[in-house]
Amino acid sequence: MKLVVLLALSFLLFGCSNKRSSDADKTRTDLIGMSKADILSCAGKPAQSSKSNNIEVLTYSYAAGQPRSDSGAVQQGQCSASFVFQRGRLTRLNYTGRTGGLATQGEQCGFIVANCLKR
Repeated sequence: MKLVVLLALSFLLFGCSNKRSSDADKTRTDLIGMSKADILSCAGKPAQSSKSNNIEVLTYSYAAGQPRSDSGAVQQGQCSASFVFQRGRLTRLNYTGRTGGLATQGEQCGFIVANCLKR
């Protein structure tokens, strides 16, 4: 009986992880063209931002279930998401870090972009 419960819990956890991974992958195309104001509204205040000429980058970090606003050492399950804007519109979304497992690449990034998919 314990084995059945353990297997059921494992499948539930994998399902949640796989959904976040899928969401993170989907946002790479679905959010393109959104305004900076829209991204700030759904993703919140970035950990870092930089601007050069017509290009602006907002960077968000997430690690071990907690949002990060520092640039410390990479921890297990960490994602940095860089939203790249030209003329105020999102043109590219890049993920870096240990973003998930073999079957769940991007899982940690899903936490950053979850509210943006609800729009």
